[in-house]
Amino acid sequence: MNAARAQQAQRAPSTELLGLSGQKRLTKREREVLRLISEGYSNKQGALRMQISPRTFESHRAEAMRKLGARNTADLVRAALLHSID
Repeated sequence: MNAARAQQAQRAPSTELLGLSGQKRLTKREREVLRLISEGYSNKQGALRMQISPRTFESHRAEAMRKLGARNTADLVRAALLHSID
């Protein structure tokens, strides 16, 4: 595999991320966290908006990432856009 393909494979979202199965498993709070992140809120800002602790916000974020197979924030936002999370 050449270097360009290897780099593209690293950036590509996982197969699960592209499917709809992950969205169906997200809780209401995880979907809300995902929406706020996709709107550009930081963990602290999102926590204030939801009136929860930053640690709780981060926990919801981490669980959504796990369920969607997201490796980073970009994957998470991509999932929100692909699945029209609102």
